[in-house]
Amino acid sequence: MQHANIKQVRKSLQGWGLFWARQEMGSGYASKSSTAKICEMLRTEIFVSSDLHLFSHLSENMHEPEHIKEISNAIAKLSRRCRLAVSQKYIKGRKEDDYYTREAENILMGLM
Repeated sequence: MQHANIKQVRKSLQGWGLFWARQEMGSGYASKSSTAKICEMLRTEIFVSSDLHLFSHLSENMHEPEHIKEISNAIAKLSRRCRLAVSQKYIKGRKEDDYYTREAENILMGLM
């Protein structure tokens, strides 16, 4: 089994954080143009369906892509402080790194 390097872990966490940040935003008016959304999907390699408006926004009806689920499962194995640090950086967009963020990234290299 080959473990991920730090660049791969951070890229995966960025995609994971983007997915969950969008889930937290909920529905409403689009904050980005269609072109900006397409560029972002190509950059992050996370492709979303345009038919999401047809389904309920309740959590039990939410589809979590398999690669996001795998990252979530790996993060669930971390300590509470590490999970919080990862959430703050990759979902909430906090810029600074701290001990727990780096610790989480290092542990995830072995889990992903």
